[in-house]
Amino acid sequence: MTARISQKQRLFLRDVRFAFDASPNPVIPLSKEDSHYLLTVLRLPFGTEIEVVSAETGEVASGVLY
Repeated sequence: MTARISQKQRLFLRDVRFAFDASPNPVIPLSKEDSHYLLTVLRLPFGTEIEVVSAETGEVASGVLY
């Protein structure tokens, strides 16, 4: 039996701050350019797991593209 490896798409964003204390599942608004890149260039379907990384602090948040 082979293990299935889940690959999350990682997106590095500038000027993003995560408020983990407010919610365990933060909503991270994406810019028009970032949304275009994920949906049109990478052709990721809604429901794809993504990781968003703050370019300044290195903080990481995981979520689902919707």
